[in-house]
Amino acid sequence: MILLKRKIEEQGLKQRFIAAKAQVPESYLSMYLHGKFNLTQEQKKRIAETLGSPLDELFEV
Repeated sequence: MILLKRKIEEQGLKQRFIAAKAQVPESYLSMYLHGKFNLTQEQKKRIAETLGSPLDELFEV
């Protein structure tokens, strides 16, 4: 969660943009970033693709 949050801040992107592009509900992304929700592996993969980063750079394995 911290890795993803850091990457989002580095790229200066909005959660809404990432969620829409990755086809993940914005509420899921927000809850994940606040430690209240677990994303599926597929959702994580789409977010990583959206940010142009390997999965293991954004999510703890």
